[in-house]
Amino acid sequence: MSARIVLRSLLLVCLLGACATRDRTARSDAGTGGTDGGMPRSDAAAGNDAASGTDAASGTDAASARDAFVPPGSDAGRDAFVPPASDAGRDAFVAPVDGGGGCTPLPTSTPLVINGNVAAGATYNRPTTACGTPSAVGTSVYYDARVFCNTGAARAYSFALDAGASGGLGDPFLIVYTGTGDVATLTCLTSDDDSGSTGSNALATATVPTGNITVVATDFDNMVTGSYVLTITPM
Repeated sequence: MSARIVLRSLLLVCLLGACATRDRTARSDAGTGGTDGGMPRSDAAAGNDAASGTDAASGTDAASARDAFVPPGSDAGRDAFVPPASDAGRDAFVAPVDGGGGCTPLPTSTPLVINGNVAAGATYNRPTTACGTPSAVGTSVYYDARVFCNTGAARAYSFALDAGASGGLGDPFLIVYTGTGDVATLTCLTSDDDSGSTGSNALATATVPTGNITVVATDFDNMVTGSYVLTITPM
């Protein structure tokens, strides 16, 4: 009888010990934050994976200023062409004062009147009246040379050289050359000193061939300056 009681007591003690062990194990598996039941913080709510600043909402990846093109301020002017102010006059054609080809076209109907001035500068030995040999008096005259062109057939013209109303030449002298270039080497077509209608003004006529001519306004005497009026009339 006592042996049975002892055996039952041992069995009960054994059973109670096993249950306690299983209960402690269950609590360890179910409530731990690092093994089976609960996901560790390093995996479930880690800032490096779920809401990482470098992966999900990173300022360097997701909203980087380098991912959206913004033209730099220093380059804005080069994206739209704006003609430079210093290059504006070259973009619009302005006809030269003396017409195409570097010459002023001779008139075909009405007279052409030009106001000019003989200023101090280059000098040369002008011819005498009627295209005579170089002058012994006008050996060093200031002069103003103008180039004209006849684009049609040969035609007669009159050339009048008058002193300007204010500060005019004292004794206007007119020479007409064929061609262009150094006046000292050109061929004289006509020249005059005092054949004008008034005073000592000059007047000459000539048949102008097709091409260019050079009209020289000067004075009878050396190194004289002053204003003049040149009138070219088709005949």
